[in-house]
Amino acid sequence: MIKQAYAALTFAALLNVYTAKYFNFTFQIYNVTKFMDTNFTIWTYNTTKTTKYTCFKDDVCNITNDVVYFNRSYYYEKWKTYPMQANFDARDKSLMTVGPIGGLKTRIESLEFASSSYMCGIFYVRPANGFGHRGWRDLRFKDPNKRKVPEQECLDRFHGVARKTSIVYYDFCSDPK
Repeated sequence: MIKQAYAALTFAALLNVYTAKYFNFTFQIYNVTKFMDTNFTIWTYNTTKTTKYTCFKDDVCNITNDVVYFNRSYYYEKWKTYPMQANFDARDKSLMTVGPIGGLKTRIESLEFASSSYMCGIFYVRPANGFGHRGWRDLRFKDPNKRKVPEQECLDRFHGVARKTSIVYYDFCSDPK
């Protein structure tokens, strides 16, 4: 019995060494608190979700180590804004649960990738209850210089993980007439 246990442990150790040496996996946890800690509007540039809405944006009102309060808006014939609250996950720094302030958390949003400057990132969004929609990815960005496009590293990464996408950010989003 002990020989079998040693054999299993030896196999597992060799597998770890082999995997690390030949496949070079890197796994980085991105910090969603750091991404949300901003005075700039966070725009959704591109999404894998099928939608008729445009100009998705988050404007942070207040942030602590545990929670962020923000206004989430979108445009569909007129602007609609909802006060939201996201609780940061203490164990997984990439996760936040999102819902109306004081209400049930309806979504789990995970920061899968962020640029080195944290000016753009890719979020995986899924229902908090696990039912219904499988989830989708958003490419979100901050635009203090009015370039109206995310950093290239985020665009490249998003197109690498997402096939069918919809652009939901247009010039009129940040420059309404």
